[in-house]
Amino acid sequence: MKFSFPNNFFKISTLFFSLLFSISCAQFFTIVPSGNINEDVKFEFYKNNTTDKTVELKVESVALERRIFNIWRQVWVIWEKENSKPASLKNINYGEAPAGLDETIKPKKIKVGSSYKISVSGTLLSGETAYGIEVFHLSEDGEVIVASEGIIISERR
Repeated sequence: MKFSFPNNFFKISTLFFSLLFSISCAQFFTIVPSGNINEDVKFEFYKNNTTDKTVELKVESVALERRIFNIWRQVWVIWEKENSKPASLKNINYGEAPAGLDETIKPKKIKVGSSYKISVSGTLLSGETAYGIEVFHLSEDGEVIVASEGIIISERR
């Protein structure tokens, strides 16, 4: 019996195992989601918390997942292009792939009443590997609400 997996499976697996094995020597940063789905949903990067200055990061991958029936499903994934230098960014807008990054999963429409998880990996300008993850919810009027300590507020199916 021959098994075949989509190319994205290997990319996401690589990201997961890279995170797992390098967690002891990696730097972590805070991702702060904000905005409204009727305008822009933005993700800003901070060194430790929102009282710090934003941090500039050479973004290598971004994955946005939506929680559906207690399972996280990818709704947008961007990944560093081969043989390119990652863009140095302090933030990223949903659905806008910066220069040097390819969309491996095109952005799906984000929905009110749903919970999302954003994961970003990259390199700080100091050369250290860095990771960030945040959970947020979209209220009934489309406003981003950061989920306190990763707790899902409620969700629509």
